[in-house]
Amino acid sequence: SANQILITNGDGLFKRAIPLPAKEPVYTDLTVSKDGAIFVATGASARIYVARPGSKSFSLLTKDLSRYMSFGSHIVLDKSEKNIVVVDQHGDGLAILDINGIYRGRKLTRGWRDSYVHFPAQICFGKREALILADRNNNRVQIFNTAR
Repeated sequence: SANQILITNGDGLFKRAIPLPAKEPVYTDLTVSKDGAIFVATGASARIYVARPGSKSFSLLTKDLSRYMSFGSHIVLDKSEKNIVVVDQHGDGLAILDINGIYRGRKLTRGWRDSYVHFPAQICFGKREALILADRNNNRVQIFNTAR
């Protein structure tokens, strides 16, 4: 079935499967912590689910976050793994949650100048404190220093 996350070993051999919650229409991305927790983002329903190491199912980490973001398209953990960063693609910014799913705020604003975004797509963390963001409608990649 396509509605599950497959877990493999280092050689790519199947270990187990974790079914995704059936009530969600769209899953947009996932990220995995160093300890093996799997965090899954939904699109317009604006929820995050988690399967902790050894879990046989996902549980709801956040309630509906739609008042804080429009469409969660990409999800990563920061380098400390204390925060979840969700790209709000339609809301032109980033939603920040703590590792327990508590909303902590937003970063970035819609625009066309440096340090503004328009339809952000994906992010990752680079060396040191760099957050690298693909800024789709501005046709660029921007790098932000998160140490400040």
